[in-house]
Amino acid sequence: MISTVYIRIIIRELNALGIDASGIFANTGIDIHTLDTTGIVSNEAFDKLLCNALKCAQDPAFGLKFGPHCGVLTSGIIGTTAIAAPSLLEALRTFTEFSRAHASYIRLEITADSLCYRITAHEIEKIGDSRQVQLEVMMFILQNVIEVILGKPFTQGKYGFNFSPPSYQAQYQALLNSKVSYCHKATFIEIPIAIAKCFNPFVDHSTWQKGKKQIAKLMANHSDLKAKLYSRHILSYLHTSETPQVSIKECAASLFMSERTLARKLALEHASFRQLQEQVLAEQAVHYLTATEHNIETISYKLGYNDAANFRRAFKRWFKCSPQAYLTVESEGVVPKLLF
Repeated sequence: MISTVYIRIIIRELNALGIDASGIFANTGIDIHTLDTTGIVSNEAFDKLLCNALKCAQDPAFGLKFGPHCGVLTSGIIGTTAIAAPSLLEALRTFTEFSRAHASYIRLEITADSLCYRITAHEIEKIGDSRQVQLEVMMFILQNVIEVILGKPFTQGKYGFNFSPPSYQAQYQALLNSKVSYCHKATFIEIPIAIAKCFNPFVDHSTWQKGKKQIAKLMANHSDLKAKLYSRHILSYLHTSETPQVSIKECAASLFMSERTLARKLALEHASFRQLQEQVLAEQAVHYLTATEHNIETISYKLGYNDAANFRRAFKRWFKCSPQAYLTVESEGVVPKLLF
């Protein structure tokens, strides 16, 4: 479901161009009066409405006209919760958690490596003909939230789109303040770790906690086990923690539930906390091993192991080979598979 705030912004921008916006409602099943009686419209209606807006504007770059105006206020409870978070990283976590519990066709996931956090937009259902515009607007929303917290343009990141460079690509660099690239498997934004850890001057712990409880409630009321909301929440939490060696107690607390309840929720999704933790540890171990110059001792420390011997044993359990053997076969073009 899509907030009608976006429709009002579209109407405003069309009017500013001297264009009659009444045509955007054609074949959508809604009209201007709908905006006064409901706060949301279906994904299908919004897709058709946005396609109509592109035709009215006669400009394929129309998304760049209204996208920059979509930020904290247009995002409703997700925006107010994010802007109340204690840090930029927690604000970004808020967006990904709400997307999993609320969105029906795009799911945001946050992962990390040694240099940056990446928020990826996974299209779990066909968006429609307005797909490109919606992905553009999503990146503007994230940029606006980042820049509100930073208090300056976000220039040190990276945007990647899963479509070819559009005819109006020159406008991207004037509006998206970090490097832009195209033809990726999925649309994403990368934020350097040092920037993501920036404190938020607008922090409001009461509002933030209320918002987090709302996320937990949405997850609890979600009936589709295939969505694996709890597994994805744990993976996100582990990816964005100082090390993946986080206790199940801490993860359960982030969802306002007991350890036993979380374990039961994960079991319904055919997962376990230990298995998810091992998955993240293994993924991060491979990254440090293949993409950095860190030695085994440093990698062990970064992953939260007391000594390198424990890390080596864990690595062999994951891949049935030592870290050095992994590097050897990987250099020959063979990537050992994770064994769980």
